[in-house]
Amino acid sequence: PGAEPQQIVILLDSRAAARICPGLPEGGFGGSDSGLSGSQDVVAELIESGLILTPADVGGTKGTLVQGLLNVDPHMHVPDWLLAFATMNLCLLVMLQWRGASSLARSPEFLDRSCDPANPFYAHIRRRMAEALPAQLAL
Repeated sequence: PGAEPQQIVILLDSRAAARICPGLPEGGFGGSDSGLSGSQDVVAELIESGLILTPADVGGTKGTLVQGLLNVDPHMHVPDWLLAFATMNLCLLVMLQWRGASSLARSPEFLDRSCDPANPFYAHIRRRMAEALPAQLAL
């Protein structure tokens, strides 16, 4: 009681991604939908995805620990070296995008919306954060 780690878990509806974001290739990555052609194309399927955010005081780190979860079925055997190479490159690209997105969080438009006490979404987020992470209110 009280000793369990406090984390924020974000599960994404990956199977609905093509419907929600129509610009994505249907059916996965690669294959005829992606503009690639050839008899060796393989369509990979993104099954589930998500993020786990662990605050520094819980994770024992200098900052928030971010863990990404991807469950991808490539419909073929993938050697360990290729998986490690692809994972490192994917992580780099995600972090570069995240860095660019963090500048949006400092824009006047975002700050006006997220700090508005009448905004129901951000009011809910603030309430849940206050319940789950009371130490963060002191910052």
